[in-house]
Amino acid sequence: YIDAPKKRGKGETKKPQTVLDIRKAMKRFNAWLDKPVAAIKGAMVRDHHRAMMQTSKAQANLAHRYLRAALNHIIADIDEDEEPILQYNPVDRLGKLHQWADVDRRDTVIPRAKIGLWVDAVMTGLTGLKHDAELRDILTFLLFTGARRSEIIGDPKIPDKEPLRWSHVDLARQE
Repeated sequence: YIDAPKKRGKGETKKPQTVLDIRKAMKRFNAWLDKPVAAIKGAMVRDHHRAMMQTSKAQANLAHRYLRAALNHIIADIDEDEEPILQYNPVDRLGKLHQWADVDRRDTVIPRAKIGLWVDAVMTGLTGLKHDAELRDILTFLLFTGARRSEIIGDPKIPDKEPLRWSHVDLARQE
């Protein structure tokens, strides 16, 4: 499933961050690694999802959405003359039972009335910290651009996420 093209990508491969997310989510099913795929039943999925929701509803949903996608890939990737490995996707049981958790989006916006306090804290509160000037620059850049942290400083776990460099910036085209 990881190597399969994106669903809406017209043959494009999945982004490195997506691959990392899938691998991380699939670790939640390590106890099932010794089982044949056909041995994964709806009741197992239901109970596993319910147990995971005790820790994090969002992570429970995410892990099971990736499991559903991987199993759908197995169901779809079969020749007409072959016996199907799976007759149905056991993760579909979560929908039939209305068990998918309602998860609110994270609200990580600085309220407009507090932006001044935040800027003041960034400009004065980092003094003395290791790399204080760089931290100040990164945080103000985040505020003004809405960029993600990994888009600025990179992410060593993702090959394509290198730190932002001046060579990446085209001032003439404003990109």
